[in-house]
Amino acid sequence: SPDTKQALANSIKKSSFNDVMFSINQLLEENQFGKGTVYLETAYDALKSRQNTESDALFQIEHQLALSYAIIGEYKNSVVFWKKVVDYSLENKEQFSSEDKIGFILNAAISSREAHETENFLTFSKQGLDSVVKNNLLDYEPSFLFEYAVFYSTQNEKTKALEYFEQVLPLAQEVGNREGEATTLNNIGLVWSSFGEKRKALDCYEQ
Repeated sequence: SPDTKQALANSIKKSSFNDVMFSINQLLEENQFGKGTVYLETAYDALKSRQNTESDALFQIEHQLALSYAIIGEYKNSVVFWKKVVDYSLENKEQFSSEDKIGFILNAAISSREAHETENFLTFSKQGLDSVVKNNLLDYEPSFLFEYAVFYSTQNEKTKALEYFEQVLPLAQEVGNREGEATTLNNIGLVWSSFGEKRKALDCYEQ
């Protein structure tokens, strides 16, 4: 309720940043993501209004909000905060490893796809794959290719989806990712099945 949020905001304003983060982490560790998100939103607004709040402190809450919104299925809100996270990580490159930055971009792409935000999905995915090549972090390549495949599958562009799934498969096999291989084969089978190619679909399922 508005009264509860106001009381929470007043409490946060009187607390140190470390105390605020302790309370947030407690809620998230208890898997209370709905309640945690409300606390995060209130903390974010309260801390933004403080003139002495460090930008990295706001970043920590933005990151938690991006994750929490995705977990509770509010992907449009998640994308809003993933954008802030990605921007901050690129503006403050020295604070993050290349793996961290690519991980942020991948999560932004996933939330964009789930939110049906095509332009954001394509932007983040291209940004991610470009970064994978630039930083020679090829372990991340299958994840981005898989996201493209799922995206085109949901757009009913099955031929394009199949092309991407078939790029993912050898990469998953190469690194011995059995779970990724099985998931990809299952998806390839579903695409072949949608084409009426039952034999090819069955071959995939049997692998």
